[in-house]
Amino acid sequence: MTLDIGDFKKRNLSPAAFQSIKDRLLAINGVEDVARATEEPINDSGFSNDLSFADKKLSVESRFVDVNYLKVIGGKVVQGRDFSSNLFATDSVQSILLNETAFAKLGLTKVNQQIGINLGDDIKQFNVIGKVQDIQAYGFEQEVVPTVYLVADYQFHWRRNIILRLSPQNIATTMSNIKKTWMEIEPGRDPIYSFADETFQKMNKAYETSNKVIFYFGSLTLIISVFGLIGFAAYSAEIRTKEVALRRILGATTANLLKMLNKDFLWLVVIANILADVLAYVYMNKWFAGFAYRISMPFDMFLIANLSIVVITILTVSWQSLRAVNSNPARVLKAE
Repeated sequence: MTLDIGDFKKRNLSPAAFQSIKDRLLAINGVEDVARATEEPINDSGFSNDLSFADKKLSVESRFVDVNYLKVIGGKVVQGRDFSSNLFATDSVQSILLNETAFAKLGLTKVNQQIGINLGDDIKQFNVIGKVQDIQAYGFEQEVVPTVYLVADYQFHWRRNIILRLSPQNIATTMSNIKKTWMEIEPGRDPIYSFADETFQKMNKAYETSNKVIFYFGSLTLIISVFGLIGFAAYSAEIRTKEVALRRILGATTANLLKMLNKDFLWLVVIANILADVLAYVYMNKWFAGFAYRISMPFDMFLIANLSIVVITILTVSWQSLRAVNSNPARVLKAE
């Protein structure tokens, strides 16, 4: 959960006052840990800097955080170490963390390398103490951006967000206590908060909506198609009743007759499936191209869909044809 506390430096809040806010939040039952950061984890930090290593330069997203930030959001250091409160004096002025993407783009293979960071007027050297596992913060369309994590002291007043790690039990009670505590801290200022999972869902809401629309229209199309197939199969069986009766007299079995009546429909289904598969393949390829991370084309899905349509066709045509197949040949020919 991210809680927007506003610009505390402009409001003349001292570091001690800010620590008091943090302590009061930590005292709430259900709040497991608290850290400050420039922005919520699932969002653009709004800050960027240029890094230089050897002969390479790289523009990265910058996140100014507390030493326990990764622990709070569940981030993982895959090489080296995380920031430490015991080493705050050095970590806050000369240590940084880079994510895996930044490591790869800079050509780094190990930690404890000196990286130059352009902080405006000059380039300052920092020691890379750890590699952080990539965190997807921008939805599915954009690749993970190279990111640097810096420990920011009180002077970085834009750290206006508190990140809270909550226990999954009794969320409603915990939230009620957080709101109550916040109103005691900031009377008259309603808490502004968000949850990482809800933020991520909002990013992908359009895809969820389109998936539902496609599902409902696809289901409706399938139902209409089956009804049409039932009618067409019934009509086809009706006009071939005499032929079926003659073949029955000549010794044709039920299986032979059903195979004959299904054959023409199956050829139409095969042709329709081929056309549909080509169009679906082109459309899905175009749709997948909009995602930074995507699966390979699921050809098994095409196979399952085609087989399902064939089975539905056989069952539907056979069901409608059984009346003609099981009719008394003598009665049918007498009527003719």
